[in-house]
Amino acid sequence: MTLSQIDIAPLADPEFPPAFTGHKAAQMLPLLMVAIGDALGGIGPPNLALTFRWPGTILANGATVGAARLHVPDPRDPDGVPDHMVVGYALTIEASRNGPAEPGHDLAATALMEEGCGELDRTLIVEAVARHFLEQSDTPLPVFGHSMGGFVTLLL
Repeated sequence: MTLSQIDIAPLADPEFPPAFTGHKAAQMLPLLMVAIGDALGGIGPPNLALTFRWPGTILANGATVGAARLHVPDPRDPDGVPDHMVVGYALTIEASRNGPAEPGHDLAATALMEEGCGELDRTLIVEAVARHFLEQSDTPLPVFGHSMGGFVTLLL
């Protein structure tokens, strides 16, 4: 089986006070998953039902189509602020199988093309997800009555 997929992990430079590092980092994974849902909901077909299974599984019409992940390294400085964090995702765009398996044969896994997203390519998906993720991560999020900013830089 040959897979055509996106596997991307943007490197982010966090801009929030040390007291909120754990809280803000914990919010990044669900925030990325919502951004993926919003992006594919905006550029994909109207009948594409995207859902999520904790901690990072992305489902399309009930079958696994990808995953999201988060890595926050241990801080190097004594203040406890990490110098970066990595949020990433992988999405299967197309699965071309060698053999008798037809699309829909494996009910536990799917590809975006099998779910009606034939017009989408990697660039369009990456741009849409990045746009939605940056928009949501730059929105101040209240944590214990305080407001925190988003990211300073995003390196792809």
